[in-house]
Amino acid sequence: RLSPGRPYGWRSEGRLDYPLRFRDYESHPAVTSGGLAIPGTHLGTLRHEVQWVDRHYWDEARRWFTTTKLRGRFATDNASGFYDSRNLAVAEQLNLRTSRWELALEAEYGRWDFPHQPVPAAGGGAHRGLDDWVLVARVERRVGLSWKLFLEYERESVRAADPFDGFLANVYTLGVTREF
Repeated sequence: RLSPGRPYGWRSEGRLDYPLRFRDYESHPAVTSGGLAIPGTHLGTLRHEVQWVDRHYWDEARRWFTTTKLRGRFATDNASGFYDSRNLAVAEQLNLRTSRWELALEAEYGRWDFPHQPVPAAGGGAHRGLDDWVLVARVERRVGLSWKLFLEYERESVRAADPFDGFLANVYTLGVTREF
């Protein structure tokens, strides 16, 4: 992972992230351009990700801050390109941090395209694509020196040309973390 960053301007900082990942799916075969398994093979994907993260602190004490993220992900598979994908996303997060509390609200929109996966139900040579909307609200409370309690709500809505790809999910998470 390459992650150069630096402060700039008045109470602002920016960072460019570039992780490169290869994933080997030993139990999943590579597939043809029609999505049929190729016997004796296994799928592998190479994913490039570029993300610009910009943070601005709005008060002298650095309690209020916003974070803007612009991200692009590009993946290629080791066979026909059936699993090739492109994802462009933008996210904005608002945070309030005190000595004991942290409140965060984040909204993200992302577009996923799979240029080699047709959607027969859509007709006209349409290819698989997803519009992904995510809203996250999180509350953390520090308890003692190394413990935190948190409550998080995440709502994700995916709309797609193929009706089987779309969904709406609401996830509530309650937990405890400990920092060493």
